[in-house]
This record gives sequence, structure tokens and C-alpha cells, in this order.
Amino acid sequence: MGLLNRYDQLFTGYEIGELEGLYRNLPVTHISTVAADGILELAEQRTDFSMSDEAFDAYARYHLHFCERRELLGSSSHLLHICKKKQP
Repeated sequence: MGLLNRYDQLFTGYEIGELEGLYRNLPVTHISTVAADGILELAEQRTDFSMSDEAFDAYARYHLHFCERRELLGSSSHLLHICKKKQP
């Protein structure tokens, strides 16, 4: 299919495997791909959204537990690709 990156589109879509392929031949070691925001982004768009410290702590534990699960990466609007530069 190829990467989609069009300036006239509101959203840019990537297939995760293809995106990871962009740095496969670079001098980096892939460590992880993680969901950066997950489902919380939807809740934050509500004007009446609030979360207690206790609820946020529970959400943070949930997010950190599931953010690297490959089958759930599509539930996040943003991904973080963590790589380490290889030494020459």
C-alpha cells in the first residue's frame, strides 16, 4: 500500500510495519513502539472531563501496562518509536 502523507488531508496514516521499515536500514536499534496517548485523548476532548489523582494513577498504570501491546497500538492517535543509535 505504501505510506500515506498528503498535505491536503487532515490525517496522515501509516501502517506500523512500513513505518518501522523506514529506519530498518539506519544505524539504530529498535527498542519499542508504544502508544503515546491511547484512549485518554477521547476523554480529554470533553469540556466536562475531570479525573481525580487516584483515577489518574489507575489510568497511568493501565496505560503503561498496555502501551506496548502491538495489537492495541491502533487505539492511539500518536505512536512513539524508541530507538538507540548504534555506535560506529
